[in-house]
Amino acid sequence: MKLFDVLGEKELPRSALIEASAGTGKTFTIEHLFRRFLVEKDYNLDEILVVTFTKAAVLELRVRLSNLLAQNPEKNKKLSQALEMFVEAQIWTIHSFCLRMLKESILETKCPLALQEMQGVTSLVRVIEDVLQMEKITET
Repeated sequence: MKLFDVLGEKELPRSALIEASAGTGKTFTIEHLFRRFLVEKDYNLDEILVVTFTKAAVLELRVRLSNLLAQNPEKNKKLSQALEMFVEAQIWTIHSFCLRMLKESILETKCPLALQEMQGVTSLVRVIEDVLQMEKITET
């Protein structure tokens, strides 16, 4: 696997999957990729999607990205615009992103209209138990 240096790479990928152990610089890499996509690739804020695991990671990314964009925004119109619209940045947990996609495609997915994100493992266990119970009923 080739190492990726977010500050030193000349060519940016169209997309990037960042995976690494804790404390290895994933958030740093994401925030600088985000800025470079805006400035060097001329992406609009709504063309960048960031998906991470936890709500804490989403909050940290939002804070760090907004701080990064706030550094000298007057020098770059794109950064200034992104900072003004930052509340609309597409930064999600995996669960919230999936829920959003299901809600946007509710008719195609035939999901119930009252979809909501589950909180914690106990909710998941309850859903699995319900599915298993339904399968048991249909088998008899």
